[in-house]
Amino acid sequence: MKELLDKRAQTKRRKPHFQMQDSHKLSRLTQKWRKPRGIDSKMRLGLKGYARSVEVGFKSPKDVRGLDKSGLLPVMVSSVKELESVNKEKEGAIISSAVGQKKKKDLVAKATEMGITLLNIKDPKAFAASVEKNMKERADRKKKRIAKATEKKAKEEKKKPAEKKKEDLSDKVLSEDEKAKAEKKEKDKILTTKE
Repeated sequence: MKELLDKRAQTKRRKPHFQMQDSHKLSRLTQKWRKPRGIDSKMRLGLKGYARSVEVGFKSPKDVRGLDKSGLLPVMVSSVKELESVNKEKEGAIISSAVGQKKKKDLVAKATEMGITLLNIKDPKAFAASVEKNMKERADRKKKRIAKATEKKAKEEKKKPAEKKKEDLSDKVLSEDEKAKAEKKEKDKILTTKE
């Protein structure tokens, strides 16, 4: 297995970056690989001085195809249940990027406890420490935000009684105006009925 992995590393070292014909000349062309199909294409003919095309010789050995550098088959994991189904001799776990920090921390702890290799986390202890630190900082920020909000509410409540007094006065003024309008309407009714 180690020999095959070394052989794969050697072939990948000499493998060029395959890209579409003339993609380095024209910005509208993508950097992805497309097979040259033109009737006069020098790249298709494999002439000297032109970019290399994809060939079977650049393939990795069949037994190590799709394996990690360490020789383990990568398996995507996003829960403890999925982690328990991983075979630690043949497979290595990759924690999904969609998993949050808190859950990721639990998964890392469980994987180290079970002896499963994590392929996308180099140092599980350092990772756990950094997550703990981040969570503490977030909790502190949240406490500060809540304290600010309560202070602001208290200040607003102190201001409210004075505002209520002003509103009461304006209500009285409005009610007096309404009374005057009502009296005027009654007088108008009396005047109109007499005529």
